[in-house]
Amino acid sequence: MHRRDIVSLAGALMAGAGLASADSWLAADAVRDLRLSPLGEGAAFADFLAALQRCAAIMEEFAARGTELDRVEGLRFLTRMISLGLDRGIEFADPAAPSLFRLQSSVRKYTGDAPDQLYHSAAVGGDFAYRLSGRLRDADVSTLLLEATVYGGNIDFNAAGSRRLVAHIDERQLRVDADGGFEIRIGGEPEGAANFLKLEDDARRITIRRYFASPQREDPLPLALERIDAAPPIVPLQRSTIEQGLRRAGAFVEETLRFWSKWVAGVEARGINRMTPMPDAGDILTPAGVRYVDGAWALGPGEGLRIRFMPPEVPYWSFVPLNIWGESFDWTRARVCLNSLQAVPERTGEIMLVLSESDPRHPNWVRILGQRRGTMSLRYARMRPGQDLPAVSVERIRV
Repeated sequence: MHRRDIVSLAGALMAGAGLASADSWLAADAVRDLRLSPLGEGAAFADFLAALQRCAAIMEEFAARGTELDRVEGLRFLTRMISLGLDRGIEFADPAAPSLFRLQSSVRKYTGDAPDQLYHSAAVGGDFAYRLSGRLRDADVSTLLLEATVYGGNIDFNAAGSRRLVAHIDERQLRVDADGGFEIRIGGEPEGAANFLKLEDDARRITIRRYFASPQREDPLPLALERIDAAPPIVPLQRSTIEQGLRRAGAFVEETLRFWSKWVAGVEARGINRMTPMPDAGDILTPAGVRYVDGAWALGPGEGLRIRFMPPEVPYWSFVPLNIWGESFDWTRARVCLNSLQAVPERTGEIMLVLSESDPRHPNWVRILGQRRGTMSLRYARMRPGQDLPAVSVERIRV
């Protein structure tokens, strides 16, 4: 790809973001005029750019009634999803030579992240066997909860069919040694393994979620994933690998934006500034041991939300407000979420928190950092069968 083409693409992206003169997020003419043959046949690269073009149209419609902050954060979200798509599609896409990567962080947030969690993921395949090893605790930190979940089906959005949860294990079933170490055998035969996850033919990815008491800026207890049935092959990179990866990455970014725009519309249709149980048909890749209450929020200058609920008897819950792109706010600089270990309850045990820009002089203040609308979620971990989700009261107040 020639330097002038890179400059043209950068100009198109800047124009689409309102940083240069253009009528849309991604200027179609600039993209169409690029030389799409980097180092040979460029059809896959052209398909990747075409997917980004369609993303621009989705984002333009989705953010049409948003603020300037919504639009700027939308452009940042697109760059983050491109990065994640390339990781999923190319860098960490080989189930024969798996490698864990950090799915979400302070600078990569994806359709409803939770700052208290560490998310790692890797490609897996039903024909292989793996070992996941790690520790639940050391002298400095302890894991509150852990869930390792295998997902299958159309997780890359590049074929017909739905996504599904194949198998999972959490800290309640996990057998650990005296020092908090553990190993999980994944796929193949159990062969006396203390911890085992079955892989089926359509298994595609494993995600490990770990919950801590506070937002995680780095990984305090590293994990390791390795093949145990055979040594990973060492082969030269093939053009087909990159081409397939680019198409997977483009499809992932496009369908993520398409899914999220529809999701937010559905949440808003249930009412603004209210929270109700979140619909989950089992295909949105949520953890098996967590249930959700969610809603949409919108505030004017000087307004806040007073949110009340009686938490159920669970080891962990958290409240997280999000922008319209499904991202938590900057938790490295302010308290923008609240969990069961941080919250100060009322005398009755009820939780009251205030979501606002200005300080309400309340211990459970959750800041919005200049945002004016978005979604919000309460997640409850390890609810028992038959245990009801609590009702949530949401009241708009002056702050």
